[in-house]
Amino acid sequence: MGPTTAAGAKRPTTIGNAKGLTTVAGVLLLLLSLVACSADGGTPPTPDDFATVDGAPNLEGVRSADGARGVDAEAVVAAVQEFFDAMEAADVPRSRAIMAEGARFYSVRTAEGRPVTSTFTAEEHLDRLPTSGALLERMWSPSVQVAGDVATLFAPYDFHRDGAFSHCGTDAFTLYRTADGWLVTGATYTVQTVGCEANPAGPPAG
Repeated sequence: MGPTTAAGAKRPTTIGNAKGLTTVAGVLLLLLSLVACSADGGTPPTPDDFATVDGAPNLEGVRSADGARGVDAEAVVAAVQEFFDAMEAADVPRSRAIMAEGARFYSVRTAEGRPVTSTFTAEEHLDRLPTSGALLERMWSPSVQVAGDVATLFAPYDFHRDGAFSHCGTDAFTLYRTADGWLVTGATYTVQTVGCEANPAGPPAG
């Protein structure tokens, strides 16, 4: 994820263990699913229900507490992609519509061997969006977990500003479901400028 900070700002960052964070989130969501299923008499999911295949989401295996499969995961991915698309378009109303009220974002970088965090609110993101330049964020191989009306999405990403590569990292989005669909409640993400994994899609078009 790339915050709408001043153009040219560099934030070399890496996170310790994204897979470990994914595991913790998965355990928490599995527990939430078990509680929800117990309440409504549904069949509790197993860890296999949240499996990924070769780093890509196994949408048939993503399962919510009410037993829904596939469709929920696709909707979560679509919601995060909508967040990216609205940012790329610098469309403030569209960006506001995909975020929950009070959404907050955190970045984690490493400086002199120590993690350094910064944060901004949804409103700060919206305020800076029109003057942040041309922004492009691309994720791939998202790993989605759904438990009832809450969800997480983990994915590697790359970020470009004004047509030039800026940084890469790992996104960890949280969302919840409303009557109108999934909303982004926030994200924690890493930022690094070296050692980036190549985006399978190759360089951005144009």
